[in-house]
Amino acid sequence: MQLRDLTWKTISVWPPEWLISEAGAGEEGVLGEVQLRDDLTPALITLPVKHLNGSRKDIIVLDDP
Repeated sequence: MQLRDLTWKTISVWPPEWLISEAGAGEEGVLGEVQLRDDLTPALITLPVKHLNGSRKDIIVLDDP
C-alpha cells in the first residue's frame, strides 16, 4: 500500500499536516527514521523530517497497520 492511499476512519491521511513547520518548507526535507507504533491503539506512524535548520514531525493514524 502506498502512503497516499492510507486512511483513518475513511479520512485520507496524506499529505501530512506537519506539527512543527517553517514557513515555505513545503514538501522539501530529509525524512528521518520512520516508526510504526503498533503498540498503541490506534496504531500510528511517525514521520520526522529535517529541513534547513529546523525539523518537522507528522503522525499518521492507521485503521489497519
